Amino acid sequence: MITVYEEQRNGAAADAIEHSQASFETCLEVIQRMDGFTRSQVTIRYMENMIMIGGGSHEFILAVESDTAIHNLFGPLEEEDEFVEITAGC
Repeated sequence: MITVYEEQRNGAAADAIEHSQASFETCLEVIQRMDGFTRSQVTIRYMENMIMIGGGSHEFILAVESDTAIHNLFGPLEEEDEFVEITAGC
C-alpha cells in the first residue's frame, strides 16, 4: 500500500494531507501541484521505505530512506563544484 503525505503551507503553519492507498497517478498529481512555496514537500511511503521530495517549480531534491540507508538526489548542476545547501528536518 502506498501512502502519500502532501504538505500545504498557510503562512507559518502547515497542514499534512494524507492520500491513503494512492495510485501512481495520484503520486504524479501531488508532485505536479508542488510550487516551491505553499506546496513544497511530499512524502511517499511504501511499506518501510520513504521517498521525500522537496521543492517545486522545476527544481527538486529527492531523499530516499530505507531500513539501511538514506540517499539524496539533486538535479543536474551547472558546475560540478557548485555548493548546494540542504536542510533536513525541522
